[in-house]
Amino acid sequence: MDILSEAKSKTTEPKKTVPPRDKWLNIGILAVLTLAGVILSIRFDWPTVEAFMQSNPSWTIVISLVVYTLLGLTVIPSTPLVVIVALNIGLLPAILVSGTGQTLASWLEYYQGRLINYAIDLDTLKSKLPQKVRDMPIASPMFQLAARVIVPKPLALLSGAYRVPLGTYLGISFLENTLGSALFALAGLGILNLVIPG
Repeated sequence: MDILSEAKSKTTEPKKTVPPRDKWLNIGILAVLTLAGVILSIRFDWPTVEAFMQSNPSWTIVISLVVYTLLGLTVIPSTPLVVIVALNIGLLPAILVSGTGQTLASWLEYYQGRLINYAIDLDTLKSKLPQKVRDMPIASPMFQLAARVIVPKPLALLSGAYRVPLGTYLGISFLENTLGSALFALAGLGILNLVIPG
């Protein structure tokens, strides 16, 4: 059995028998998180976050982790925050904080996917998809690595819904989030140094 087949066989199908009370509780939590994401998407303002962090530099790490995690509820890209953080605490700490914060956001997205598992009959939806889509080895580390670059948010939700092993999911998330943060921070600071020398 090859690696992809083995990973595919280990993926748990989403259909679960859930007591009605628990099902509606999960649907309620999902609704609250979704509403919070919509409100945050509308009201989020980068200049306000930057000004707040500059006026409270000792709280930069805590503020950053909170902001990164909350952005997991939205479709707003959070990677640009690493440049702001780097200006406050330095490049390497900013990269680590960004990688950790984005991984917390990834965990929140995964949890949303788990809630979707209880709210929607995913088995029925999956049966209507093309065979190649149904057979995608979503639990494969290689698939996770590639798909996360292209469609990170949908992948996170599907990973939660189909119960991809949390260790695999978070490990790959942290790796790609940290590498992406490093590249963005280096590029962003480089541009700033060109625009504002010294």
